Amino acid sequence: MDASLAALRTLRALMPSLKARVYAESMIRSRCFLTVSSMFTSLRYYSNGTVYYMAKGVTLACESVSYRVGERTLFQELSMTLGWGTKLGVIGENGAGKSTLLSLLAGEISPTSGLVDSSSKPAFVPQEKDLLRGDSLVSDEIAACLAPLYEIEEELNQASRELVAGDSGSLEKYSNALQRAEVQDVWSAPQRIERYLYGLGLESLSRRQRVDELSAGERRRLAMALTMVSRPEILLLDEPSNYLDEQSRIFLQDEIKNWEGIVIFVSHDREFLEKVPTGICDLDKSFSSQYLYRGAYRDYLKQKDDEINRWKERYANEQEEIRRLKHTVAVKAHQINHHRAMSDNNKKAYGARGDRVQSQISRRVRAARERLNQINRSSIPEPPQSLVMSIAPTKTPVPSSALLAQLRSVKVNKRSKRAITLDIASDDKIIVTGPNGSGKTTLLEIISGKLKPTQGSILKGNEVSIGYLGHEDLYCQDKRTAREIYDSSTPDAAPRLTSLGLLENVDMAACELSVGQRKRLELGILLQGDHDILLLDEPTNHLSLRLCEELIELLSTWPASVIIASHDPWVRSQHGWRIFSVVESAF
Repeated sequence: MDASLAALRTLRALMPSLKARVYAESMIRSRCFLTVSSMFTSLRYYSNGTVYYMAKGVTLACESVSYRVGERTLFQELSMTLGWGTKLGVIGENGAGKSTLLSLLAGEISPTSGLVDSSSKPAFVPQEKDLLRGDSLVSDEIAACLAPLYEIEEELNQASRELVAGDSGSLEKYSNALQRAEVQDVWSAPQRIERYLYGLGLESLSRRQRVDELSAGERRRLAMALTMVSRPEILLLDEPSNYLDEQSRIFLQDEIKNWEGIVIFVSHDREFLEKVPTGICDLDKSFSSQYLYRGAYRDYLKQKDDEINRWKERYANEQEEIRRLKHTVAVKAHQINHHRAMSDNNKKAYGARGDRVQSQISRRVRAARERLNQINRSSIPEPPQSLVMSIAPTKTPVPSSALLAQLRSVKVNKRSKRAITLDIASDDKIIVTGPNGSGKTTLLEIISGKLKPTQGSILKGNEVSIGYLGHEDLYCQDKRTAREIYDSSTPDAAPRLTSLGLLENVDMAACELSVGQRKRLELGILLQGDHDILLLDEPTNHLSLRLCEELIELLSTWPASVIIASHDPWVRSQHGWRIFSVVESAF
């Protein structure tokens, strides 16, 4: 009993909140002893003195999960069990089922077969669905986020009053309420909201602003901040680093790495995948027989490359064996036929020895044919080729000395931080950088003609054609097929839609494609235009990692001026591109 009393007093001293200390004190006074593990199943201590309480055994599991859309299987027999502290990055080609997997884990849809089980309800920030009400104010959304946490605090206060009043059934009620309050840290929730808003670049957001007046990036970041405030034990994020500048990206990386629980996120961001996850889930089954890989992105690449190289080696060895066996069958069969064509006199000359030779040849032919049949029944499939965006330019290059546009001190009130001066030549390859809200999208919209500057001037040649790819998901509600949209938007000489890597999905309605597939469709249409200047706002958002590489390589040699606005560190690191800062209005 003395040991238990000492343990409770130690626990009381560690309690970060007054309410928790009062509870421990009441237990000591009443000699109502409980073990520490029965009160809080897991304690984690930090050097700053903070103590967090998490439920031991936080798990998320899939058992033989398969999901099909019509005749198409997105994934099959996927099994995994994730425990506390897991940070899993999900990757794969566009349309492989990454967002669908998160929807399954969140319980929004059911698997075709198999079982999904979790120890607590996951919190999900999707890519395509807006979690916020368009007609509400930012302050309304913040209040709605805090309301459940305040309810937990009120439950705890009520249980505390019942405990003090001597209610015999209040101890367990108080213990449960206290655990929930500590897990979600309800007392510091208002401060956490401010920290998340600041960390995700929303510190200047007016609380009186309507949600539908926010940009797509602002709405997405606000939804993510409000979801994370409640500290869910299982957090699901679809493309969390989209729309983040460098400072916000670093903030989110640190938050997820130190998250108390399980985090599963879909991403095409190399830096994010390298710095955050403890494991990678690759849904691209064309190159692998497995889904899960240990370590971060670099570790995954090595494991995947080793696996593909082994596959290619086994395939090459089998093809060589097939070639050798076919040669054996052809040559030996010819020898048998040759022996059969001999005259009787020649056969007698060979005698018994000739019969034995012919029998041996026949056995070898039968053995070779049996081995060929065996290989054909379970042959190693040919390693697939990478999907590529194999689009050839249709435009004749303009001389590199040609000046296509001039911007002189252009600015849009309330949208531009600084007046921009810029000359655009026909062979320019420019990456526009700057933090969120600094005016990157505004600059591209001024050049494209979508926005008129409120000050300064822009001069463009009369014959200069400009193509623009923005943030908007143009075909998200379009019921036409990808083929119909593409054929109606491009010249007759345009390449087949399969060159975009859409393959078997060309006859699906555009609204049923993934965001990444629709973005490929937009890119394909844009690149078939006869444009002198291409403007692309965050073009690598939503694209698979391999397609990002192929797109940047393609644009690097495209016979036009190409201007990209991007937060992606990998894009900014590409050689041959000039970096233009909208903050400095300079290269």
